[in-house]
Amino acid sequence: MKRLLPLAPLLLLAPVASAAPRVWAHDGYTRAVFDLPRVTTAASTVRGQTVTVKLGLSLPTASGKLAVPGLSAYRVSGATVTLTLTPGFSGARVEVLPAGGGQPARLVVDALRTPAANAAPKPA
Repeated sequence: MKRLLPLAPLLLLAPVASAAPRVWAHDGYTRAVFDLPRVTTAASTVRGQTVTVKLGLSLPTASGKLAVPGLSAYRVSGATVTLTLTPGFSGARVEVLPAGGGQPARLVVDALRTPAANAAPKPA
């Protein structure tokens, strides 16, 4: 007699989106990466110190503080991801990457450092 395996343990192996980002600071930008259950659309806006990304799918609700240069907090609510920029950062680059190389699909947000306003003028 064949024995059927319960499906519950197999469901644990299915890709699950994480609402908390992984973050890294680099020269000139700080990167936040959110895992996604699949590839989707993303539209972003930057207003003041807030980056808002509207996704074509919903993620689990989450929020928290970030202790990295460039980003001080994040919030995920349904299809909206919001990141708070720290002083010295004023823009963002947003991209959705497909699954590959053992990684799930992911939302990548690069918080961009503000060009130095007091940089020395170039000689004429």
